[in-house]
Amino acid sequence: MKKLVGLELFSPKKHKSFKYIREEEVDLLVKKISESAQTQTLVDLKKGLFSFTAGIIFRYAFGQNFRECDFMNMEKLEELMQELETNVFSDLAFTDFLPTGLGWLVDRISGHVGYDQ
Repeated sequence: MKKLVGLELFSPKKHKSFKYIREEEVDLLVKKISESAQTQTLVDLKKGLFSFTAGIIFRYAFGQNFRECDFMNMEKLEELMQELETNVFSDLAFTDFLPTGLGWLVDRISGHVGYDQ
Protein backbone atom coordinates (compact mmCIF):
# COMPACT_ATOMS: atom_id res chain seq x y z
CA MET A 1 0.00 0.00 0.00
CA LYS A 2 2.83 2.41 0.88
CA LYS A 3 4.50 1.77 -2.45
CA LEU A 4 1.27 2.34 -4.40
CA VAL A 5 0.54 5.59 -2.57
CA GLY A 6 4.12 6.75 -2.95
CA LEU A 7 4.37 5.93 -6.64
CA GLU A 8 0.90 6.96 -7.76
CA LEU A 9 -0.25 9.81 -5.55
CA PHE A 10 3.00 11.47 -4.56
CA SER A 11 5.01 11.15 -7.75
CA PRO A 12 6.49 14.43 -9.02
CA LYS A 13 4.56 14.09 -12.28
CA LYS A 14 1.22 13.59 -10.51
CA HIS A 15 1.99 16.37 -8.04
CA LYS A 16 2.74 18.78 -10.87
CA SER A 17 -0.39 17.83 -12.83
CA PHE A 18 -2.63 18.79 -9.88
CA LYS A 19 -0.91 22.10 -9.14
CA TYR A 20 -3.76 24.18 -10.55
CA ILE A 21 -6.25 22.43 -8.23
CA ARG A 22 -4.20 23.25 -5.15
CA GLU A 23 -3.74 26.84 -6.29
CA GLU A 24 -7.48 27.33 -6.88
CA GLU A 25 -8.37 25.84 -3.50
CA VAL A 26 -5.78 28.01 -1.72
CA ASP A 27 -7.16 31.07 -3.52
CA LEU A 28 -10.69 30.20 -2.35
CA LEU A 29 -9.56 29.78 1.25
CA VAL A 30 -7.55 33.01 1.28
CA LYS A 31 -10.45 34.87 -0.35
CA LYS A 32 -12.87 33.58 2.28
CA ILE A 33 -10.55 34.59 5.13
CA SER A 34 -9.93 37.98 3.52
CA GLU A 35 -13.65 38.65 3.11
CA SER A 36 -14.23 37.73 6.75
CA ALA A 37 -11.45 40.08 7.83
CA GLN A 38 -12.95 42.96 5.84
CA THR A 39 -16.40 42.43 7.35
CA GLN A 40 -14.86 41.70 10.77
CA THR A 41 -16.69 38.40 11.13
CA LEU A 42 -15.34 35.31 12.83
CA VAL A 43 -13.72 32.63 10.72
CA ASP A 44 -14.45 28.99 11.47
CA LEU A 45 -11.06 27.56 10.57
CA LYS A 46 -12.18 23.99 11.16
CA LYS A 47 -14.88 24.32 8.48
CA GLY A 48 -12.61 26.34 6.22
CA LEU A 49 -9.77 23.82 6.35
CA PHE A 50 -12.20 20.92 5.99
CA SER A 51 -13.66 22.56 2.88
CA PHE A 52 -10.16 23.24 1.56
CA THR A 53 -8.99 19.65 2.11
CA ALA A 54 -12.23 18.09 0.87
CA GLY A 55 -12.11 20.31 -2.22
CA ILE A 56 -8.64 19.10 -3.14
CA ILE A 57 -9.34 15.43 -2.43
CA PHE A 58 -12.68 15.43 -4.26
CA ARG A 59 -11.19 17.11 -7.32
CA TYR A 60 -8.21 14.70 -7.33
CA ALA A 61 -10.48 11.67 -7.03
CA PHE A 62 -13.48 12.65 -9.15
CA GLY A 63 -12.33 15.60 -11.25
CA GLN A 64 -15.24 17.70 -10.05
CA ASN A 65 -15.68 20.45 -7.48
CA PHE A 66 -17.80 19.11 -4.61
CA ARG A 67 -19.21 22.59 -3.94
CA GLU A 68 -20.88 22.52 -7.36
CA CYS A 69 -22.31 19.00 -7.06
CA ASP A 70 -26.04 18.64 -6.60
CA PHE A 71 -25.69 15.32 -4.81
CA MET A 72 -23.21 16.53 -2.17
CA ASN A 73 -24.51 17.88 1.12
CA MET A 74 -21.73 19.63 3.05
CA GLU A 75 -23.26 18.99 6.47
CA LYS A 76 -23.74 15.28 5.74
CA LEU A 77 -20.18 15.04 4.42
CA GLU A 78 -18.79 16.66 7.58
CA GLU A 79 -20.89 14.29 9.70
CA LEU A 80 -19.63 11.27 7.77
CA MET A 81 -16.00 12.36 8.02
CA GLN A 82 -16.35 12.96 11.77
CA GLU A 83 -17.79 9.47 12.20
CA LEU A 84 -15.03 7.93 10.07
CA GLU A 85 -12.38 9.79 12.01
CA THR A 86 -13.80 8.63 15.32
CA ASN A 87 -14.61 5.01 14.49
CA VAL A 88 -12.24 3.96 11.73
CA PHE A 89 -9.19 6.18 11.50
CA SER A 90 -8.51 6.27 15.24
CA ASP A 91 -6.75 2.89 14.97
CA LEU A 92 -4.73 3.70 11.85
CA ALA A 93 -1.33 5.30 11.75
CA PHE A 94 -0.32 7.38 8.75
CA THR A 95 3.01 5.53 8.76
CA ASP A 96 1.02 2.48 7.59
CA PHE A 97 0.00 4.23 4.37
CA LEU A 98 2.46 7.00 3.61
CA PRO A 99 6.18 6.88 2.91
CA THR A 100 8.16 6.60 6.14
CA GLY A 101 9.23 10.22 6.69
CA LEU A 102 5.93 11.74 5.61
CA GLY A 103 3.87 9.25 7.61
CA TRP A 104 5.94 9.88 10.72
CA LEU A 105 5.55 13.65 10.33
CA VAL A 106 1.77 13.47 9.84
CA ASP A 107 1.43 11.13 12.84
CA ARG A 108 3.38 13.57 15.02
CA ILE A 109 1.45 16.63 13.83
CA SER A 110 -1.92 14.94 14.28
CA GLY A 111 -0.95 13.64 17.72
CA HIS A 112 -1.42 10.02 16.69
CA VAL A 113 1.05 7.61 18.22
CA GLY A 114 2.09 4.96 15.70
CA TYR A 115 2.19 1.22 16.31
CA ASP A 116 5.95 1.26 16.62
CA GLN A 117 5.84 2.75 20.12
